[in-house]
Amino acid sequence: MDNALLRMALRSCALVAHTFVRPCETYFFHRLTLLEAERTSRENLYALFAERPHFASYVRALSFALNVEDKDLVEQLKSLTHTLGSMANLARLEILTDMDHAWSIYPAPLRESFSAVCGLPSMRHIGFSYMRFQDASELHTLLSKSAGLKTLLLRRIDFQNTSQPSASKRSLKRLRGWSWTR
Repeated sequence: MDNALLRMALRSCALVAHTFVRPCETYFFHRLTLLEAERTSRENLYALFAERPHFASYVRALSFALNVEDKDLVEQLKSLTHTLGSMANLARLEILTDMDHAWSIYPAPLRESFSAVCGLPSMRHIGFSYMRFQDASELHTLLSKSAGLKTLLLRRIDFQNTSQPSASKRSLKRLRGWSWTR
């Protein structure tokens, strides 16, 4: 939904009754899906969150596609990093990346923001799709603060270094004793 439609919808809710505004805002921002092809929508959303930061606190589920080859990636990542920091009540995070690039090539502030989001007390579900990690310890570091995590979805995950599989498996097993099978 673009900003104009969203503003019009929120104004319509406010015209019904002032008490409708907050529930409508909560409903509109409950789940966000940000795909690479929708750059204008993402930019509009970041601008809206900059203008009204409390909207970010309504987001409970975020699905996000990262593309390292995006021309405006650096500028967008600054906005995304700031926006992620505002999503204090996020309970569900799904990240889709380009399998051709390792997680480590994304800028450190973005990786740190995602790590902080993974560690939110409200976080219950994390899904990673088409991601490449240096080794299992890199994934472990990303998930190490996820104390309340109930569901972990790993779809098409690749590790570049598998020379020490027993050490990698032990590193991942430290995540609250989950059992891992091949």
